[in-house]
Amino acid sequence: MHINGMLISFTLSPFPREPRLGIVVSRKIGNAVVRNRFKRRVRACFDRVRSSFRLVFDLIVMARTPAAALLTVDAIEQSVWDVFLQRPRFEAPQS
Repeated sequence: MHINGMLISFTLSPFPREPRLGIVVSRKIGNAVVRNRFKRRVRACFDRVRSSFRLVFDLIVMARTPAAALLTVDAIEQSVWDVFLQRPRFEAPQS
């Protein structure tokens, strides 16, 4: 899902160990300082969100526009919650 210049993907992990994070930031977003700052903010957001879930999940965040690099940790966290709340709910089949 595209939110705030980012592509955020949230999936349940088939590996029942711990939540995983993937971050993709291309050079068109900015120089190394800008890209690394964005990655640090996403990691901080992931640390906050991870403790709220009992699920094991994979979170993939891809910066799509230079505006994404300007987001605060709180804005990134809100975007992650928006994606999680809009994901389809899969129910177990009834027997």
